[in-house]
Amino acid sequence: VMLESSGLSQPLFVVSGSCHGIEINLDTDHIPFGAVVLQSQSNRRILLLNTGDIGARFKWDMEKFTPDFTISPVEGYISPGMEIPFDITFCPKQTNRDIRYEKIPCAIEGSKPILLTLTGTCIEQVPLKEVLHFTTTVRNQESRQITLHNRTTTPWLVRPIIDGEHWSGANTISIEPGHPRHYELTYAPLRMTTDAAKHHGSIFFPFPDGNGLLYNLLGTADPPKQAGTVYQEVPCKTSHTELLRVTNWLRRPQRFRAIVEMIRPDKQDRSVTLNGLDYIDVPALGRKDYKLNFYTYKEGSFSAKITFRNEQTGEYLFYNVHLKATPPGTMATINLITTVRKTASHVITIFNPLPSPVTMNTSVTSQDISMPTSFIVGAESEGACMFEYLPLKVGESTAKLVMTSNELGLYQYELHLLANPSPPERTVHFTTTIGNSLQQFCKFTSFAKARTEYICKVDNSDFHVERNLTVASAGSSGTEATVDVTFEPSHLGDTKGNLSITSQLGGDYTIPLHGHCLVPKPQGPYTIKAGLSITIPFKNVFAQSTHFTFTVDNPAFSVKATEQLKPKKVCNILVSYDKQADPQLTKTGKLVVTCLQGTPGASAGLQWIYYLKGIVPQN
Repeated sequence: VMLESSGLSQPLFVVSGSCHGIEINLDTDHIPFGAVVLQSQSNRRILLLNTGDIGARFKWDMEKFTPDFTISPVEGYISPGMEIPFDITFCPKQTNRDIRYEKIPCAIEGSKPILLTLTGTCIEQVPLKEVLHFTTTVRNQESRQITLHNRTTTPWLVRPIIDGEHWSGANTISIEPGHPRHYELTYAPLRMTTDAAKHHGSIFFPFPDGNGLLYNLLGTADPPKQAGTVYQEVPCKTSHTELLRVTNWLRRPQRFRAIVEMIRPDKQDRSVTLNGLDYIDVPALGRKDYKLNFYTYKEGSFSAKITFRNEQTGEYLFYNVHLKATPPGTMATINLITTVRKTASHVITIFNPLPSPVTMNTSVTSQDISMPTSFIVGAESEGACMFEYLPLKVGESTAKLVMTSNELGLYQYELHLLANPSPPERTVHFTTTIGNSLQQFCKFTSFAKARTEYICKVDNSDFHVERNLTVASAGSSGTEATVDVTFEPSHLGDTKGNLSITSQLGGDYTIPLHGHCLVPKPQGPYTIKAGLSITIPFKNVFAQSTHFTFTVDNPAFSVKATEQLKPKKVCNILVSYDKQADPQLTKTGKLVVTCLQGTPGASAGLQWIYYLKGIVPQN
């Protein structure tokens, strides 16, 4: 700027300036992708260049790319002198000979937008002539490998497209250049197929170079194999529950109907029960145990097929069940306690599920048990059998009771038997005078079922009994037998003893004996003719030798004065009558026998009196 004054020019100051511009462009504004197989894709890369002096933000209009193209990154900032690469993917959705997206704008901050044109062609997938066949049982799987080749110079990351719900495989597979890779495809059907309705599907490998590989798939799902086989041994007449695992293979709950099909025997009667609930509900992808109940009355082998079927879809699973019924164990243990020769009874009930009566045969290993050899159980009802325990000997024992029939099999019971000692029999009483004896009959009832010999003993010497006694076989109510017991007291007062009657078959009996001894009663009169003699028997009833004196109170009679008698010895006392007696008179007197030495229960001076009568025969 010049200053002029008075014709003179003088520089005053200098003004200068500059302008910075935005220069952002693509390295190309048109990308042709060529032909790409449907559902495959092709990738291209372009550059965004900033040759200006100012940086700026950019943003692509994504709505202009859809549905066949994508670009990345969508937006950002580019500095002066910087390059930003864009990856554009062409993935056509339907076949079209001319796919064209013209003038797609990218907004530039502070400048006009730049434009991009994309073109391409989408062609149909051409499947290979080879169809991949898969065959397996339903809910199992079969896998096959597909070989893939990368004939380019760049690595591939391929995302297979599988059409068909029954096939599955890896989501991605990486393929290096020049190296084949094997892709594993798995067929896992959840539904059975028929000859007219197979499973169809396809798998397509979209390669990054725009090509692709398509296979058609054909699957056959055969009926399922058995879910399991059960072998079990179960004692008959014992309830058994077998748990069968039911699995739901779907992602929703399923209801299965349980179907029991007997295979062996083909004709099932009511003596065998194999059943469970009619339906079972299993949650999604869950499992549940089904309770199969088994009961049989008799031994045997049984086979059945248990099917769990979804009535809506027809899908099912099944088990083969083989059950062997072994001989039953002990049905029950029965305890019976009683005293010897007293009856204890018990009743066993048997249920007959059959529509006809059944005859049960019985046996028992103890002779002390009595029961009917057979009894009848009515159709579809309970039958009762009562047995009795009548022990003959004291002690504890066991026995086995068995009931059998062709229709209901075997029933076994364990018997625990306890026989306590019985109380003594009724006491037998004796009353007599010392020096005399008394015989009584002691009665008892024998229950031995065979002819039996009893041995009899007493524990007091004042009682006497025969050692052996034979008793005939007894009936159900027993046989009454008698034993002769003699009481010959050796002292005054009471005497107690026990009669023991024993036998190996008939058992033991105890009969209490009670004797009462009175003082001697006078005896006679004994008649004696004049000039003659008589003998009067007298026994020393004491347990030791004893002196006795013999006296008469009338001199017309004469007797020996004294004598010592051995224990239990009998002597005859000789008494004479004077022959000079007056024939007109009958003379009387008495003989007195006196004990000079005391014994237990008696004392010295004990006397026996015998009345005498003397007569003179008349010519």
